Amino acid sequence: TAYNADRYNKFQTLSSSTVEEARTTLALSRFQVPDYFDAWEGYVAERTRFLSALAEAEGSVVVYGGDSHNAWAGEHRDGSGRAVCAEYDGTSVTSTGKENFNPFMEPEFQAAAHIAGNSRVDEGEGFEGSLKYAEMASRGFVLVELTPDEHHGEFIFLDTVASTRYKIEKCDAYDYGKKGGAFRLEKGWCRWTLHTGRPYESQGRLHESLCQCRRGTCGHGCERAEPEDICIEDPIVVMTQGNVSSMAVLTVLVVLLILLSAFLYLLLKQARRKLQTVPHSDVFGDEQSSFL
Repeated sequence: TAYNADRYNKFQTLSSSTVEEARTTLALSRFQVPDYFDAWEGYVAERTRFLSALAEAEGSVVVYGGDSHNAWAGEHRDGSGRAVCAEYDGTSVTSTGKENFNPFMEPEFQAAAHIAGNSRVDEGEGFEGSLKYAEMASRGFVLVELTPDEHHGEFIFLDTVASTRYKIEKCDAYDYGKKGGAFRLEKGWCRWTLHTGRPYESQGRLHESLCQCRRGTCGHGCERAEPEDICIEDPIVVMTQGNVSSMAVLTVLVVLLILLSAFLYLLLKQARRKLQTVPHSDVFGDEQSSFL
């Protein structure tokens, strides 16, 4: 994110209190001691009641969160090691996360510290948690595919939150389901983000109404620093447009043919009336005869 971005990967002048705070946080994680008690860690009784209620579902529960502004995935298990539920926490859409409080630390290092410190955390009353995934540097969203057998979650991260012309920077996936008779959370693979580095809509293709292309769809030039529309004449769209154009021309021709037929009919009818009776004189005197 833009906040503190200029401080990453640069030498910083740190106060002794900042250094001490960072060391304390890492030490607490190392020895599995919570560093923030006004959150999940600080409410043992409530947490125990909540997990006890979920235990009746025998592991078929998924909990969503996101207030930390970072991406997490893990399990909560009972004393026997069986999963009570899985937890997926989505990152904030635009706001900064925990990584910005210590910009002098690499986000990957902070993520590893959190995973190490929360891999076997006592939840109270025979419950324990296992953090398996943490992402401390990016913003994005979570896509979920839920079936009777599995919960598939993809953490989608974007290259910027400052523009609507974002690109997908990376994707991490975790699956939760019953495997070998027990529920467990495992790293999966991203099924939907086939074209990283492109806008997510339509796998990098946008309809002509959303870009500067005359017809079909447009892709985005992701190799360039500033994305540009690359017009693509989608065969399906172009064929459909061609059919519509042909039908329009055919309709006009049919209408014109009908109008011409009507005009000729009226003209012929009028001529018939004029020629129906024609007066003439012959040797027998004035007489009318039927001509038609």
